[in-house]
Amino acid sequence: MTTVVDPCVPIDRSQLDRLLSIELGTSAATAGSSTGPTHVHVRCVAAGIELNLQDALTRKGMVRVLSRESFRDVSSTRLLALAIAEFVVASWVELRLPQEVEPVAVGPAPSPVARQAAESAAAERVRPEPVEDEQRTQLGLSGQVQAWSEQDGAMLGIGLRLSHAPVAALALYAAADFAADEVEHALGRVVLRTGSVSLGVLGRLELSPGVLLTGPGARFGVVQIAGTANDPTLTDSDYGDAPYGGLSWLGRGELWVSEGLAATLDLEVGVITLPVSAVVGRVERVEVLEIDGAWLTLGLGVALEL
Repeated sequence: MTTVVDPCVPIDRSQLDRLLSIELGTSAATAGSSTGPTHVHVRCVAAGIELNLQDALTRKGMVRVLSRESFRDVSSTRLLALAIAEFVVASWVELRLPQEVEPVAVGPAPSPVARQAAESAAAERVRPEPVEDEQRTQLGLSGQVQAWSEQDGAMLGIGLRLSHAPVAALALYAAADFAADEVEHALGRVVLRTGSVSLGVLGRLELSPGVLLTGPGARFGVVQIAGTANDPTLTDSDYGDAPYGGLSWLGRGELWVSEGLAATLDLEVGVITLPVSAVVGRVERVEVLEIDGAWLTLGLGVALEL
């Protein structure tokens, strides 16, 4: 790059060249050289201090006038260097944009090395603004299978899922699940219904077009057990409600198939810390159903972005 400064502009020339080399990523010798594809002439005009740019890289010229009041002595050298660097980069930025029409050729074409150096300097100084984390909220519905280590068979149910990601790497998770099962026994029939809520804090990883979430949680719910006796002389028909709960680990996969719509796969494993059991018999009481030990919940569904 060529920089020519008229004597009427008070500067420290060596400091100007050094600052330009830092700002533009060139050597100090190059910044003050007498030849180069980009030429800046700093001179005094009636309106103030004029920066006249003739850029062979972009094949164009630009003029900017600065206030004379800001450049009274050599202490303003740094300010002038920054002004020149910003002015030059404003021209070089165009090298990074797609050009559908070639500019009118003025002078010889720039060398690939000079063009690459200018593009690098523009890329270094003109960095994209950081994008604020976008908050995301999803509401989902899924069909579920629930299995318990202390219970034969599995329960079928439905689940509602609400997740909110205040930042890209973290999501707050809440769920409501409902399931039912029926157990036949020689003494009668036992119907089991469960309703529960769970809360969790999940780590979140975006793998476009998918999202993976995993983290700890806790579940608390109510079990309703209703028994119908085949022979009322041997056992009674009865029903009752009991709380249950436990700690869990949650995993969730989301595949966004379209804008605002995702297919989801939920997996939850946990350990019951508040067990529930159902017994039959009037004299000899037999345990026919128990919610205890470890559990596994698998759900497949859809989610909508709110």
